[in-house]
Amino acid sequence: MTDTGKDYVLSFVLLAVGIVWVALVWSTIPPAFDEGTVGPRAFPLTLGIILVVLTAILLFFTVTRSRLKPKSIAPSGEVISEYRSIQWLPALLLTAEIVAYGVLLEKIGFLLATPIVVFTVMALNLRIRSPKRLLGMSLGLTVGCWLIFQKVMGIYLATGTWINLG
Repeated sequence: MTDTGKDYVLSFVLLAVGIVWVALVWSTIPPAFDEGTVGPRAFPLTLGIILVVLTAILLFFTVTRSRLKPKSIAPSGEVISEYRSIQWLPALLLTAEIVAYGVLLEKIGFLLATPIVVFTVMALNLRIRSPKRLLGMSLGLTVGCWLIFQKVMGIYLATGTWINLG
């Protein structure tokens, strides 16, 4: 499959996911209690809308690029397609890390699951080996998100069923 073909598939899959996400958020999460406040629906709905808009932009540029892109022709006259294999190991590893984050979030809570997963993603996927950078990013991202979401915005973060740090 060419890069353009992959972009088409990715665009349509992400567009479907985004539309389903927005529909589910709209139908299942209640809006704010009064009109002047931000309710629990605002953040997930905004993320879904951003996904749909960015996917539409990707689809637009894929369509325009495929129309304008000249095909490579070999000296013998045959059309050459650029083929790049999919990197399955990083994709599967990231999927496993996302699933593990969901499980850990429920079991040990946000304050323990987030630094573990950030550390793992940085070490395995990004291949960062600096202990200072790994610990700094893991703890900094966790504390920063905790301060912004729980303390400033008052959004509930998972506390965990096995370990509850509140």
